[in-house]
Amino acid sequence: MTQSAGVTVTVTLDKSTVKPGQIVLATIYVVGVTGPRPGVPLTLSVGIVTIGTSVTDGTGAARIPFAAPPTEGDASVVVLAAGTSGRASLTVTAR
Repeated sequence: MTQSAGVTVTVTLDKSTVKPGQIVLATIYVVGVTGPRPGVPLTLSVGIVTIGTSVTDGTGAARIPFAAPPTEGDASVVVLAAGTSGRASLTVTAR
C-alpha cells in the first residue's frame, strides 16, 4: 500500500498462489481522505506486462481478472491510479 496526495491504492488477489495460466481476480480499492474515490481510472500490470485498465465504481473499487504468468516464480501485481500505486504479490508454481 502506497500513499500519495491523500490517496491510498490497495490491491487484493482472490488467490496468492496459482498454477501458470490460472485466472486470478484482482480487486482494487482507491480511497482518499474523504472516503472511496469513484471514477478513478487505473492500470494493472503483472511484472512489466500491462494487463488492463478499469475505472473505480461508486464504492471506489474495481475488479480486473487476469491469467497468471506462464512461468513459475514470484510476480508483482501493480496498480497505478490517481498518481500513486498499490501492489500485491503472486506466486506461480506448477506444483
